Order: sequence, then C-alpha cells, then structure tokens
Amino acid sequence: MARNPIWWSTERKDEAVTLRQMGTTWQDIADQISAPSAKAVHGRMKREGLLGHSVPVKAYAKTSSTTAAPGFPKTKKCLKCGKPFKSQGPHNHLCGDCRPAVLSYGGDLETLYGG
Repeated sequence: MARNPIWWSTERKDEAVTLRQMGTTWQDIADQISAPSAKAVHGRMKREGLLGHSVPVKAYAKTSSTTAAPGFPKTKKCLKCGKPFKSQGPHNHLCGDCRPAVLSYGGDLETLYGG
C-alpha cells in the first residue's frame, strides 16, 4: 500500500505536473504546493510515473556533450600513433584517427599497440 503524504493531494499533483511541463524548477514547485522539499516532489512524481519525456529538465545545469573538462582542451600525445591531438578530458588518450580502430579491435592489445 502506497503512502499518501498530507501535502500530496490530487489537486497538488495536477498543479505539480502542469508547473513541471511549463519548465518550473523542482524547488519552485515545492514552494507553490507546500511540499516539504524539491526532492520530495521529484521522488513522488517519479514513483507515480509522472516524469514523461515531454517534461523539460530545468532544475539541473545544462551541459553539452562536447564541453571539455576543466583545464581542457589541451594537447596530448596519442598513445597509439604518437601524433599530438587536442584532448577533451583526462579520459581522452587517443586521437580521432586511432580511436575507431582501437574500439573496433577485439584482439590482443599488445599486438595492437606494437608491444
């Protein structure tokens, strides 16, 4: 049996869904419907399946997948071919030419790297 907190009524649920679809942050929704916290609203909506793909996510900072890590891009030497390339983060050790070859290789890495 699911618990139904006092602050979570049908009217407040509908209001929370409408506010979220308008792009309102979790904290603003919590304030408007007198919820204990933004986390409480988010968790309740998640448990009830009210977080559809059409709901915009404005409560969290937007980041781009091409954004480099702090202190990057910087020039590194490719571990496979030795050519310099612009690294986007500490995880990036292969140039753009070598990365697809290594990712598709299924054999011995010593042979691949010439070791």
